[in-house]
Amino acid sequence: MSALNRTVLLAGGDPDLQRALADHLQICSFKVLQADCPVDAMQLLEEPDCPADLVFIDASMARGAGGISLARWVTENRSDMAVIVAMDDSAEREATDELDGLESIGKPLDYRHVTEKIRNAFARNR
Repeated sequence: MSALNRTVLLAGGDPDLQRALADHLQICSFKVLQADCPVDAMQLLEEPDCPADLVFIDASMARGAGGISLARWVTENRSDMAVIVAMDDSAEREATDELDGLESIGKPLDYRHVTEKIRNAFARNR
């Protein structure tokens, strides 16, 4: 399945950086959904016709339950969903170690590396 047929849900983080990443992913032919906080992301993912194939989470989400809690929720409630968590400190990394199948990426983000991680996650989850 090509990038054109895949949808990435971007959850949280700095709104300007999220928009820039969304623009980059759209240039790379991905469809993009955005959620400002964990609750918004969960509501989108609970919709029966939610088109998201992967959730890209900023672990340092300031609003709501937080990025690590959202990652945990996704792995428990949407086990079919690929998850990548962007994190910038060792505490966040330790918190995600317990979540099976979770991909992580360090911050600051390199958009080419993000795109590669997303494509690799899709290749594994065909």
